[in-house]
Amino acid sequence: MNIYLNANENPFNTVDRNLINELLFSFDYNRYPDLDYKKLKSELSRITNRKVENIIPTNGSDELIQLILLAYSKENENILSHIPTFSEYEKISNYLGRNFIGVKPKKNLKVDKDVFIQKIKEYNPKIIFLCSPNNPTGELLKEEFIEEVLNTSNNMVIVDEAYIEFSGKTNIKLLNKYENLIIMRTLSKAYGLASLRVGYGLTSEKNIDFLNEYRMPYNISGISQFIATETLKLIDTKKYVENILNEKQRIIKELKKINIEYLNSESNFILIKTINNNGVLKALKENKIFVRTFNDEYLVSYIRFNIGNREENDKLLSILKDVVGNGWSYNK
Repeated sequence: MNIYLNANENPFNTVDRNLINELLFSFDYNRYPDLDYKKLKSELSRITNRKVENIIPTNGSDELIQLILLAYSKENENILSHIPTFSEYEKISNYLGRNFIGVKPKKNLKVDKDVFIQKIKEYNPKIIFLCSPNNPTGELLKEEFIEEVLNTSNNMVIVDEAYIEFSGKTNIKLLNKYENLIIMRTLSKAYGLASLRVGYGLTSEKNIDFLNEYRMPYNISGISQFIATETLKLIDTKKYVENILNEKQRIIKELKKINIEYLNSESNFILIKTINNNGVLKALKENKIFVRTFNDEYLVSYIRFNIGNREENDKLLSILKDVVGNGWSYNK
């Protein structure tokens, strides 16, 4: 059986089976989905404590990134972010003809905050992307730094909180203070609904209205809206998050025993560096365990894996111990 630890997903299926039965037999497949996502936005409003007028659901975070770039920048204008980070900021920027500028990290891969502020002043970017916790390093950006960015730039600042449920530290209250702030969220990670492709943005009503001018109609299917809405009513996210974070701490203890270098992560994934990456990757592949590798100059020697269920994590740890250190062995 394949084990997928490469996409930072929730390893647990969070959808109630009764919802599927209801969907199969009572859904109006012949009708277009709700253009204004009234029921979905109502549930998103409940879990975020923001008004429905301050929410825009999108087809995953990728669509929201594209909408933001289309709405707030033009061809050849500067887009700024720290690197390494979520690759879609750069990919979509380049696709749309924007000039993406990545601010190099410190040696420990943390964001170089002083240099970042300097680059804002130097390039006056139309859009700034901040990822917190950052994918793939797991770094949580301090609120003081985010405020400094917001105060340095008069243009749009985007804070991607795709993994915020795992850190518990959000910047959502800054929305009350800054008109130029958009917070991105997703139901693909902690909520376990990656297949539905439901992301959403939180910002001022004025910004929501402006973004909607660039949004394609019916961008989220009726099926995705239905399952996401009903799952949000039922799901105990804290239970899943607690399980994943407990497993993460257990894995970290084992990594320390065999001297595997890792970055402290405020998310559901860990970035590691071993003395034998090639051997580790070969063994993982043989055991059908999929992890994330990188061509990026800063990450070429690193491996990222998300926290799976206990059985999946045990298999991963067994291979790491087998290849890197002395320990118990997983039989293929």
